[in-house]
Amino acid sequence: MNTVSNSVVAKALRLVHELRYALYAGKVRVERFDMDTLPQAARFFDEHGWVLVKGVFTPSEVEHFRAAVRTSEREGACGDLLSNPRLSPVLLDDRIIHIARTLLGAQPTYYGDSSWYSSNTHPFALGFHKDNADKFNQNGPDWYGKYPILRIGIYLQDHVEHSGGVALRDGSHHTTDCTVGQPFAVPTAKGDVVVWSFRTSHSGFVSRLRLFPTVFLPLTLQKLLVVRKRGSPNGTFRPASLLFRPKEYPDRLALFIAFGIDGKHLRRYVEYLKTRRFAVVLWQQSLYTDAMRTAVNGKGLLFLDAPDQVKDIDPTTVSEEHHDPPADP
Repeated sequence: MNTVSNSVVAKALRLVHELRYALYAGKVRVERFDMDTLPQAARFFDEHGWVLVKGVFTPSEVEHFRAAVRTSEREGACGDLLSNPRLSPVLLDDRIIHIARTLLGAQPTYYGDSSWYSSNTHPFALGFHKDNADKFNQNGPDWYGKYPILRIGIYLQDHVEHSGGVALRDGSHHTTDCTVGQPFAVPTAKGDVVVWSFRTSHSGFVSRLRLFPTVFLPLTLQKLLVVRKRGSPNGTFRPASLLFRPKEYPDRLALFIAFGIDGKHLRRYVEYLKTRRFAVVLWQQSLYTDAMRTAVNGKGLLFLDAPDQVKDIDPTTVSEEHHDPPADP
């Protein structure tokens, strides 16, 4: 059998595998925690690799965040959230820090990994992936013991009834295999916060079927049915209207914030990011004032100043692509 035939067979088997998961869609226990039940949420997070915290922000706060993202977009703001005066209050919000501290089980460290997202100006990508450094090497250091780095997603529109939210694979934080774990579209309402481990498989821009919204159509099929606006350099996510539920708004806005526990895993991850162009560029665009650094310390966060560590790196000398880093000597 030639290489092309092998590839076709592999894709067909993968689709069958995904369809098998689709038959069990809706079986994931989507627990809805709140700020008063975070200790229970922490246990759930350790077991499942993700957690949904309901009603963290009010509707008026979400609208304020949307306006701040649009202004940042219009002004061409770069850098992380700490360096953005309009959005740094979200990063430093006591509720966000309390969530991070409770789920991590220790004092959180901020290392400059946060961003705002708008579908108007940023490309979209559909496909399960992981955020940690050892994405493919199951024997890499990332996969020994707990991996205390997490990402907080704040989606600034409804994804309970509408398409465009994040998908997670339940319990996928124990393996490098991105086909493992029951996939589901996270039902985030405005004001909710979803958190996942860097080892958890996830994908943005998932669509909900119009008639069976809890059924998770395999991403292989979703990719074929997403409408891309011609002439757009980034592409535009628009679910096929006859099959899928629409987005709530034409634009998809979100905020992402990462925290970790200072230690070998986080330090190794920061060293890995120094080999990735997107991270070096983000950090070099993150211009901190003394007042910003003081604000982080005043919130009881540890601060790892990664932007200062990359100021002399030429972004053109580091990779656009991911490569698993070498194991510790």
